[in-house]
Amino acid sequence: MMIEKVIEVNSRIEVALDDGENHIFGQSLIQEVLDDTFSVMIPVRDGHALYFGSGDNVIISMLKNNVRYSFKTEVLGKKKDSDIRLLVLKKPQKIDVAERRNLVRIKTLLPAKFEIIGNTLPKNWQIIEPLQEAYITNLSGKGLNMSLDSPLSADTLLVLSLRLQAENINVTLKLLGKVVRYEQVARVYRTGVIFMDITQQQEDIIISYVFQYLRKSIQLIKDDD
Repeated sequence: MMIEKVIEVNSRIEVALDDGENHIFGQSLIQEVLDDTFSVMIPVRDGHALYFGSGDNVIISMLKNNVRYSFKTEVLGKKKDSDIRLLVLKKPQKIDVAERRNLVRIKTLLPAKFEIIGNTLPKNWQIIEPLQEAYITNLSGKGLNMSLDSPLSADTLLVLSLRLQAENINVTLKLLGKVVRYEQVARVYRTGVIFMDITQQQEDIIISYVFQYLRKSIQLIKDDD
């Protein structure tokens, strides 16, 4: 994809210091795009601004049209625009599609909760508390399948609550999902959902859970042999 189609004003973006394996991403928004640079709001994580200095090398992660893009670039400095502090970044020469680990999928039977919010996305969907119960039958970094008692049409938006527990993982994720398909099997409806507006941190947690689940399943098979 052309850089101009990815780096656009008002696009959400995540920024982390490129200083090792455990990257701490902060969320931001692109405010300005020029020929050789682009500027973003100061990245924030858990309500706290992250510090970046001139010359720092950073990793950028972006989700566009449900495709994860990533690239490395350099912090050129800071500036103010209408009293908003901005981080000025060097525009990259190329942008890569992130590695496809998020396509690895596991079969599971994981309890979850969901809430239907229709076809129009409210601005405050994060405050909605899912109450309806369901079981997830498979899971990946891009989406999931779950069994429902009634059908949901394509493009229906859902707020999902997933409780993931594994080694070094004990977290409840609240995610936005969109129904892409369903099929009736006996008395249940197998419903395919893709994640929308998922952060890099949330995606990494799900992928880590998926691979731990796979390793555990493989070990159990070996122990039975």
